[in-house]
Amino acid sequence: MGTENVTFTRQEIDWTKIVVYAQSNQNGIGEVFNKGFNKGFNGHIHVDGPLIEKVDNPTQGGLISPGDAPGMLRKYNKAVLDHYETPILMKERVLRAVFDSVNEVPIFLGEIENEGLVFMYNDTIKGTYHILSDCDEIEDINFEIFTEHQNFYKENLKATLDTYIPKENPYPGNTKRFIVTNEIYLEFLKKLKDDSASEHLVAFYPAMHVTNDDYNNRFTFIMVVQKYVNNELMAPKETGLYDRNGLCPPGNC
Repeated sequence: MGTENVTFTRQEIDWTKIVVYAQSNQNGIGEVFNKGFNKGFNGHIHVDGPLIEKVDNPTQGGLISPGDAPGMLRKYNKAVLDHYETPILMKERVLRAVFDSVNEVPIFLGEIENEGLVFMYNDTIKGTYHILSDCDEIEDINFEIFTEHQNFYKENLKATLDTYIPKENPYPGNTKRFIVTNEIYLEFLKKLKDDSASEHLVAFYPAMHVTNDDYNNRFTFIMVVQKYVNNELMAPKETGLYDRNGLCPPGNC
């Protein structure tokens, strides 16, 4: 049975107890395309042969201080309307379809009026479009809906968050697309193995960078693996990751 019609509650998270790393992006999307990988989920980033197993702790990026995560979330929440604060969820069937044979996936940001953010995917080989977030399985959409969601994000949440980027910053706006590596998926599999009886998912909590560099005030996500217990989304334990691909070079936004 699907979970879209089930009402769940959510535990409050003590972010000071979560160790948060930057997801590593050793193979940038441009490098992958240049290598000519054209298989895997919707035509992207297939690795011939089995994926290389990583160590138990998949977080290979830079550690942020315990105070940064709650500060990143508070900064974002102060800048937006309430319905933008809701975490975006990717459920098990979607995660498996996306990451079972790939290393990373480019996700396009969209927005639905009065509902909030939505994660989308464009298969450039097959010419198809999909929604990956807050659904039990991948949802197919057409180009018109894909573009409509993109434009609504550009004209609403993105436009609001762009006002927080200093004018002297060489990168003029927030990103319309970001990369999710399979590190969070490996973390998901590890947690699922530890408790296969519970429903697990990856939650993307919207945030803003607090660093004093070109990423300052930029839109990002803190990603954690969570599970449902008695219809309650439990607070994560141990580790999380955050996206570092928040820059939007001129001409690409």
